[in-house]
Amino acid sequence: MIKNKLILLIISTVFTAGNAYAKPAAAIKKPAPAAVLAGLTAGDMPYDAGEAVLLRWPAAPDAAPGTTYAVQVSSAEAAGWRQVAEFGAAEKTGKDIELPFWAWNGAKNEHAVKVELNNLFGDFPPGSVFNVKVSVMEKGALKAESLP
Repeated sequence: MIKNKLILLIISTVFTAGNAYAKPAAAIKKPAPAAVLAGLTAGDMPYDAGEAVLLRWPAAPDAAPGTTYAVQVSSAEAAGWRQVAEFGAAEKTGKDIELPFWAWNGAKNEHAVKVELNNLFGDFPPGSVFNVKVSVMEKGALKAESLP
């Protein structure tokens, strides 16, 4: 009987001592979730052979210095994300896309990126599915990311 009580006392002491050294849940610092980048659209690039996609999203006029965007693409046939562009917040606006005025109405208050899928994935069969996402980085930390 004394032997059982001694074992129980040792076990409870070990667990109690272990909890005394554990950090309280409030003290554990978790990274804040990134905001969702809203307004991203993907469409067929005008005046091409159907092998490029045009990504557009609103520019942030209040972007902090050093803010960058990273564009990534994935394919159902090729696993993983491929980064296709990285640029500063003041670059790659709608005015940078050179197309005839009747085919394109790009603005400076939006970002526009042409992604040539055939250069990334070679000859892909019709009906192939591609996913794109855009990440916003501020001082090396993820600030926002679009949904794929």
